[in-house]
Amino acid sequence: FKDALCAAKSSDGRFIITTPNMDFIPEPILGRQRVTKHMSGRYGVVDPIIWPQVFAGGDCAHFAVITRYIRDPRLTGVWCNPIEKDFVPLRGCLIVTLGKLVPTALEMLQGLVDMADKKAKTYMRGQDISRAPTGLSFPVIAMKHTMVRLRDFPSTFRDVVRNVAELQRYFLYTIAWLHWQRLVEDKLRDMGSLDIPKPTPVHKWMMGCFTTDPVVAQKLYLVGIPVWLLREIDAMEPGVIIQNVARKLLQPPVSGRLDPSAPTLYVGTVGIQHLRSMNRGGHVYCDLPQPLPAQPTFHQQLLEVPRSMSGPSLPSTPVASASASSRHLMQAPSNIGVQRTPKTKPTIQPCNSKNVHKSQVRGRDKFARLDHPWAPASIPAWTSALASVKCPQVVRPPSELWGYQVPEPGILVGPADETRRKRFFLNWLRAHEAWLYMMNNPDLPKKRIGSQLWRDYLNSEGLQSLTDDKDTRVAGRKQQVIQIFGQVFEESHIKWEHDVAVPWFNREIRQIMEDVARQILWELYELGFRFDLLALDSYLRPAVDVHEEQQRVELISAIFGSGSSSMLWLSSLPVSNQGLAADHPRDRARSLEALRVVICRWPSCPAEIRRAAPLSVASPVDVIEDMEHRLAEVFTQTFFDVSGCAALIPHRMYKNPMIL
Repeated sequence: FKDALCAAKSSDGRFIITTPNMDFIPEPILGRQRVTKHMSGRYGVVDPIIWPQVFAGGDCAHFAVITRYIRDPRLTGVWCNPIEKDFVPLRGCLIVTLGKLVPTALEMLQGLVDMADKKAKTYMRGQDISRAPTGLSFPVIAMKHTMVRLRDFPSTFRDVVRNVAELQRYFLYTIAWLHWQRLVEDKLRDMGSLDIPKPTPVHKWMMGCFTTDPVVAQKLYLVGIPVWLLREIDAMEPGVIIQNVARKLLQPPVSGRLDPSAPTLYVGTVGIQHLRSMNRGGHVYCDLPQPLPAQPTFHQQLLEVPRSMSGPSLPSTPVASASASSRHLMQAPSNIGVQRTPKTKPTIQPCNSKNVHKSQVRGRDKFARLDHPWAPASIPAWTSALASVKCPQVVRPPSELWGYQVPEPGILVGPADETRRKRFFLNWLRAHEAWLYMMNNPDLPKKRIGSQLWRDYLNSEGLQSLTDDKDTRVAGRKQQVIQIFGQVFEESHIKWEHDVAVPWFNREIRQIMEDVARQILWELYELGFRFDLLALDSYLRPAVDVHEEQQRVELISAIFGSGSSSMLWLSSLPVSNQGLAADHPRDRARSLEALRVVICRWPSCPAEIRRAAPLSVASPVDVIEDMEHRLAEVFTQTFFDVSGCAALIPHRMYKNPMIL
């Protein structure tokens, strides 16, 4: 095009802005800008879902066809913002500010997810979405993960607002990517020339974009995308016919207040980098301290491990000892994996109470099966693998141990006194929602707590009792317990209600009976295993970007049959033994194969596992069981080598009389 339907001068007087297909001129967002989240959960005028941006091309090209506000009942959820009455606080939770969206709001958002997912699957013609181009798979997976968090994870109201905004963002990104493929990529590929007699009618419901490139403007004009061409005044061509001159530029909507707790994601010239900076995969928790690392700091040697499946192994001889518990708040320490040369060559033996250093077995032997009537049923392959972990008698300092991301199940059944044991269980349930909320936040260092710290919290009778102890060492540990929650939640938001039933999986828990206790212990084992597997995989295969982290979540989720659901939060208890805990080997085959795929990515993966044929329900039982033993041994040994701790392993909730 050459002539213009509408034109205007930019506010700074530098440019003449023309458009061949729109009857208004929006204010262009140019120059140096700052990308910071607002209280609405969006990013203001630099946000492509709010206002037209400068066309960046590449993996952000489809932002030009993002849907602007239209009156469509199916899209109501895209434009709605949660208000206080949409938020229901949890009852009986340690943190009074945690809650969830009302069911009607969740249903509306789930409708958006289902709509976008269906369109993506139609485009992929039945292929798995993980095989789709990144421009499609990334927003679809991010949208699903955000929906899971909104549906299953309690959070603060402010975080609900931000996560709703993220879900809306990735819905719009998904639909825009599909529109771009249909309207632009395919059509321009068929055109072959920019000189065609009749352009496509403009799609006024699209966001559109600015550009300084006449060729880009011509292409977008031909396929019906709103476009505004920026030309410096002294470079304006003579003879351009302008049908209408806009007296004023259309101004962007009021952005609202900046979020004071949100980090600055980008400062610089507008373009592809500023657009990419908003792609956080749906992980947005602004009620938490920012900025914080999303991953632990790993030892440089492991960061440099080749990414090929045939890369070098970890040291075959563990170089540090296990401790059954740690008295320090831990995240993955930076010096784990450093070779320590002892004065004498350490003896490598199975880690059990008879042959390990006394520091490796404080209290219960965590390499042995939990021997208690309330304990969930063990899985022979995993119990055997844990008992066979090899460890030297070289003492690893407590500061190098990972500790526990959930209480070690043996702690809860440790007290002989029934009243104290009940207090342990109920105190865990009171902290359950708040703790998992913290653990599922990628912007917080993953907190790992030693057994004694867990005991101090579980045995307490309120916040005041945590600070009243006269024993200096005990008081110091209890102060650490307070700080664990205090770094995230204000003290006024922490409420200890002893006379209120504690909700847990849609039940009100007041008494700890054997069947309930077994289910609580099973959940601890299950969550502990999932946390440990994710932490170990992150350690051995650090993600280079958010998309790789998404792929990690999808791979590990497949082990538990949860698809895009959270692998770190259980929305319900299983009605039967499933996945890795299924009673029959063939029912475990798919989960074991998914675990094999994950372990094959590790540098230390044995060749016989990497080269093995994929498992399926048709595989011979002896082949499945042999691979199960190998996978369990690799996981338990590798976890110990890296963390210095005994891993929490899968268990069966329901005891099968056919299985000892």
